[in-house]
Formats: sequence, C-alpha cells, structure tokens
Amino acid sequence: MNNNGVIPSRCWCGKGIVTYVSKTEENPYRRFFRCEIGLQRKKEQHIFNWVDEALLDEIQRMDEQQSRMAEEIEDLRSSLKKTVEEAVIKHKKHLKIGPSMYTTELAERVMGPALWLQNQEIDAMLFCERTSLRRWNPSKVAFMSCIFSNQMKNSYIEFKKDRKKFRVEGLLHQYGIGELPSHGRTRSVWDLDVNRMHVPLLVDGNHWISMCVNFVTRSIEVFDCAGLKHNKDLEPFPHLIPRIVKAVQSSEKRGFTVKPYDVTYAPMPFFLNKTSSDCGVYALKHIEAHLLGMDLTLVNDDNICEARQKIAYDLWEAANDPELISRMGMFVPPKATTSPTVEIYNVIFTMSCLPSRCWCGKGIVTYVSKTEENPYRRFFRCEIGLQRKKEQHIFNWVDEALLDEIQRMDEQQSRMAEEIEDLRSSLKKTVEEAVIKHKKSGDVGLIGSILSILCLCSKFD
Repeated sequence: MNNNGVIPSRCWCGKGIVTYVSKTEENPYRRFFRCEIGLQRKKEQHIFNWVDEALLDEIQRMDEQQSRMAEEIEDLRSSLKKTVEEAVIKHKKHLKIGPSMYTTELAERVMGPALWLQNQEIDAMLFCERTSLRRWNPSKVAFMSCIFSNQMKNSYIEFKKDRKKFRVEGLLHQYGIGELPSHGRTRSVWDLDVNRMHVPLLVDGNHWISMCVNFVTRSIEVFDCAGLKHNKDLEPFPHLIPRIVKAVQSSEKRGFTVKPYDVTYAPMPFFLNKTSSDCGVYALKHIEAHLLGMDLTLVNDDNICEARQKIAYDLWEAANDPELISRMGMFVPPKATTSPTVEIYNVIFTMSCLPSRCWCGKGIVTYVSKTEENPYRRFFRCEIGLQRKKEQHIFNWVDEALLDEIQRMDEQQSRMAEEIEDLRSSLKKTVEEAVIKHKKSGDVGLIGSILSILCLCSKFD
C-alpha cells in the first residue's frame, strides 16, 4: 500500500519501521506499525501507531496547513484589492467582466427596450455569480456559460455516433471538475462540491431559455418564458450530464451507462415576452428567482424594463468592483485541451472521509471484511451494491479512501501554493509600477503604502 509518506521510514533510534497486523481480541486484524526493536525495548517508547489513526492524523495536519494557506491568500488578496482600489479611483475605464467587456454597446443592449441580449451579457451576469462577488450568495451552486451549452451539443453528436465507445474527456471533463468556465473557475466537482447547476441555452438560434440541473434528484428543470418545449435542443443534457458526473467521481465507472436525468418544464403565465426580445432577461431572472426560492411569476412584462435596468446596474457595479478588477488582472487563460485530461481518483469526503451516498443516490454503509484475502479489513459500499453487482456501485476500502483523501488534499495544497505565488507576483508587479510612476513625486502616503505591501510580501517568503 502506498502510504504517501504518512508512515515514517525510521524510528527516532535509527531502526526501521515495520507494519504488522494485530491479532488481539481488542483490535483483531487491525494494521499498525512500530519500530523493529520496539517489542524488545518497550520501556524506551519506540514508535508505535495504528495505520488508520496515522492516516487521519495526516489529514488533520494537512487541513490545518490549508487553513494557514487560506489565511495567507486572504491577506494577499486584501492588499492587492487595496492597491487596485487606488488605481481605479485614478483611472476609470471600461473593464472586463469575465469573458465580456463592459462597454456602451453592452449597456445599451441590456437597457433596451426591445433589444435582444447576446452571449456577452448572459456570460457576464453568470460570471459575477461564479466569482467571489456572489450577489445571490448561493450554496453549492455552479453557473455555466453559453459556450458550455454549445460544447454539450457538439459532444452529443459524437455520443450518438457510438454510445459504447464515447468517453467523457477533454473539455467536458474540465467542466465536471470546475476548471471550466475558465473565467471565475471554481474547481468544484459536480455532484460532490456542487448540488445544482444553472445553464443558459440558446434554442432555435433566436430564443434564450435557462435550466437548473439538480444532481441530488437527478433532474433538470427548464425555464422558458414562452412556455414551449424544446426536446431536441435539450436532449444532450439529460444524457451527457450523468456521464460527466460519473467520470469525475470514479475512473472505474466511466464505461457504464446511466439513466438519463428527468426533464420537467416550469409552468409559465401566458403571453409573456410580447416584444419577442426579452427572452434573455427572463432567462437570467428565472435563474435568480429559482435560486432564491421565489415565485417565477414575479418577473413579467409589466416589470421587465426594471429588470433590464437592474441587470445593467449590476454589471456596471461589477465592472467597477476592485476585487473583480484584481481577479481579471491575474487571470491566466487555460492551455488548449487537445488530449484526454488526467482523471481524478477520489471522492470528496465528509469529516469521516467517506462519501455520504452513491452515484445512484442510495446511502453508503461501512462493513468489515470476513474474507480470507482481507480479513477484518474495513470497506464501504452502496447499500444496494450487493443486489446490483453488474452496475458497479460505489465500493472502496477505508484505508485506500483515506490515502485518496490525502492525495486530493496534497493536490489542493499545490493549487493554493500556485495561487499564493501568483498573488505575490501581482503585488510586486503593482508595487514596482507604482514606484516607477511616483519616483519623483515624493508622495509620502504612497511610499508608506508601498512599504507596507513589500513587508507583507516578504512576510510569506
């Protein structure tokens, strides 16, 4: 078993460490490690520990380390935000909102009236919700972009050619693990870190609708202000989404067919969108209303102009938000995906490091093995896994799950370390530019701010 360095190689005395299996009545077949001379010199307290406890201790240590790294990231962000705020006050200009640019043309389209929203406005609003602005303050919710819907349509064409050979990889896989959309990437895994997902969709080339994908109930609810059904346009989503979910959760279940998600249409009042150009506004506001648990009928033709004005103001506010400006300044476009991505081999665990339910929705139960190959070895599996062995429901050994969790946390720490390095680099670059610009001004206040930032950067070096 690969222990990822959790089990030490040597005792304090210099002797090697050996792993054993307990034969006592209190801990039958429980694995432990100890110094190779520990039995002969018990009074000297040579290294001894249970393997499962050592793994849990390592997870706790890494969790504490991640907390310290998160505090460091927050301090760096705060300093960078303060620096950017000063720059915003001095230099007001059009700024990017994720993949979009807040321009006069964009604002005019949003304000209308009777102007059709384009991808830029839709993506800009949903980008604001993916970032830390979080005006709606959602919990475990993801927001996709317009290009995601196009990618699903294209992938579904390949899926229909040969369903058995179809594999979730490349861009679809990156969406499933939160690497895409790249602007405001969350790295939240579908059906693990995320319970619901909101998606905009352009149907028939001239009409916006939106939908909510619920990973818990395995269903899709569609919002169309026209009250129509779009079975052909929606067909890729109930078939591909469950496959993406399985692909990002377990490498062992990628080749197995899953039941498509159920699709329902939210009831709508008659004669909405009389101008035939407010469908994009309705799509965005239906997402907001559904997310907040509000009645969808609150948005109607009587107040759709006010809804447009609110969207325009929200976008203007986001475009001038210092935190958003700093994020866009540090944005690094993703590398083009031309080959299958590396799979993740873990499930996001609860405090007990075990998943709470299987991909099928059933609960997880922990057992003790009584087989000759793995006597008294603990494992967990889906509660209906024994009855449906051909479907390969969740099964894993507890010790291997702990190691997978350590590996996941180690990868997460690496990403946090990269973010810290990016923040330091951005801070230093900003300071260097400020020093060059104000070298001859003798601005004492600015010099004080610069020194404070440099001290903060050096604090974490």
